[in-house]
Formats: sequence, C-alpha cells, structure tokens
Amino acid sequence: MRLRGLFFAWGILLFGLLSSCGGGAFVDEPDEPIQPDTVPADTVVPDTLCVLAIGNSFTVDAMAMLPFVMQQVYPDTYLVLGILYRGGTSLADHLAYVTNDWTYSQYYRWTVEEGWTQTRYKAPLEALDEEPWDWITLQQVSYMSFDYSTVEPYLGPLVSFIRERGYHGRMGWILTQSYPDGSSHLNGLKREGVAVNYTSDEMLLVTAVCAQQVLNTGLVDAVFPCGTALQNARHTSLQQYGDWGQMTQESMHLQSGIGMFVEACAAAMTLKGTSFDQCRINVTTSMYRPLARGHQVGMSDDNQDLAVKCAAAAFHSPFAISTL
Repeated sequence: MRLRGLFFAWGILLFGLLSSCGGGAFVDEPDEPIQPDTVPADTVVPDTLCVLAIGNSFTVDAMAMLPFVMQQVYPDTYLVLGILYRGGTSLADHLAYVTNDWTYSQYYRWTVEEGWTQTRYKAPLEALDEEPWDWITLQQVSYMSFDYSTVEPYLGPLVSFIRERGYHGRMGWILTQSYPDGSSHLNGLKREGVAVNYTSDEMLLVTAVCAQQVLNTGLVDAVFPCGTALQNARHTSLQQYGDWGQMTQESMHLQSGIGMFVEACAAAMTLKGTSFDQCRINVTTSMYRPLARGHQVGMSDDNQDLAVKCAAAAFHSPFAISTL
C-alpha cells in the first residue's frame, strides 16, 4: 500500500471523525479510545501504479492516452506516469544518456491532480529517483527495432545500471509500430548490414521477433505489444483514419485519436496483466496537449470498441498479427 493511498484513506477517516464532533466546542467525554492505525473495512484505498517510460516519439504514441484508459477501466488505480523523451534516440544513446546522466530534452508527467505537464531538460537520474517506480519501459528506435544485434550490446548494461541504482520494480519492452508503408521510404535501411525492404506487415513481424528475443533474455518482465495492436487495427476499418491514413499524421507517427487509443489499451492490459472487453473515453486534444499530434480522429464509440478488440488480440498474441 502506497503513501498516496494511505493519505486518501486517512482523509476519509479524519473527515468522518471531525464531522462526528458537530459544530460546537470539543468536550471531554469518556468515549472509547480511537485506534489511529485502523482504517475502516469499507474504505477504498487506491492502488498506486508508477510507470516511467524511457524512449522517444514512439513511446509518446503508446503512452499519450494511457491515463484516460486507466481511469476508465481501473478507476481505483492512482496512476503516476513519466516519459523521459529524446527524439530519434536509439537504445545505445539511452545507455549513454542514463549512465552519464545527460539531460533529456523533455520530461512529460501525468498525475490525476495536474494532468499532463511538460518539463524541459530533465536529468535521468533525477527522474529515476523521483518515484518508487513499479514499471520502467524501454524501446529501440523504430528503424532499428527489428534488428536484435542493435539491442543486445546495450540492453543488459542499461538494465544493470538501473538495477544498481536500487530499482526493484518490473522492466518492460515496448514493441513499436511499423511504418504505414513499411521500410521503403528509408533509403539504405539495413539489418545486420544487409539492405532490407519490408512491407508494413513484414516490418511489424520482424520487430515482434526482436521483441521475443528481448523477452527471452530475462532482462525484461513483459513486452508491451502496442505496435501489434496497431497493426491489428490496420487490418480493420480503422485504417482509414489519419491525415496520412493508417492512423498516422505522416509517414511514421500516430495522429491524435484512435491509433493512440489502440496502443494505450494494449499498454494498460500489459500493466495490469489482463485484457478487458470495453473501454470508452471522452477526451479532447487539450487534455493531452503536450503529447497530441494534429487534430483528433476516429474516436467514436464503435471505433473504440473495435480498437479494444485489436488491443486484446495483441495482448493474447503479442508476436503475431491478428485479423478480426
């Protein structure tokens, strides 16, 4: 039980005690002594969940709508979410930044009281010490995400460094989405030194293989199948949304709306270790303004129902594309 939950519960208890005293002066009476360490059995104490995501724009895509999904599906969970952000950053770069305590360009933070806030220039060691994080997530930069040879030399040292700082929570790996047109627009893209030209589905599947290899190392406790959920959605009517199509604003990044919602549902299921069959949220871009990208698209009730199905399919089959 975390301090926030205790404060919440004690606030309820204190309110009840003060209310029972009425509006007059306090009078000494031979009442039964109050046991201050006892919380009433019917008091609901929120479960605090603290998540730190170390990544780039694809981590932002996966996490932007997560607080709203969690509030809807798990209302008794008090979420604290931090995102250490540096655009286009590879796992090798994250290792250098964290171990040398080089400043990240942005730090996004969510709490119920403040919503999304944005801080420029955040030191990673400060962020690591900011909360008793239950989860820390990592990712590889998208154009290397399918190549395990770019992951293996850096993941172990990074996780070891974080553990040596005293972190005892769980580690997660974000399986990032593929590009809507695959790798064709990236000239000279290579895997283990060999040129590749993947379709969107092929790019997702090789990224999934890499994520499976990461999981097999034992360095992470779970894979967040956010990219798989999105690729499932690209095989449904949801693919029509986005200025670029495929739920993207341009050739790589998700547009605000249904694509971010799909990935957030997959992330929420992974954090809680169980799937859900319905989640409908009512949000505007102003509610996640630091992370929003363009105007919001596709957030009808029917589309959200379909998105949840795509996320649930990814939760149950994280390394394969499911057609619904």
